Amino acid sequence: MEKVLKDYADFLGNDPDVEVELVFDKERNRYLLVEAGWQDGYRIYGTTLLFNKKSFMP
Repeated sequence: MEKVLKDYADFLGNDPDVEVELVFDKERNRYLLVEAGWQDGYRIYGTTLLFNKKSFMP
């Protein structure tokens, strides 16, 4: 899960005005990718991806 998010963050991370942050909560199996910044005059902020490992388990 971490590698997939790191690879995606690298893919997104080419805009110097938008910060891409990864948040890993290994204790609760939650993984976030968050973006914040400016793009074409618009404020960008929010969770781009959220994975909760519990939701994938039977």
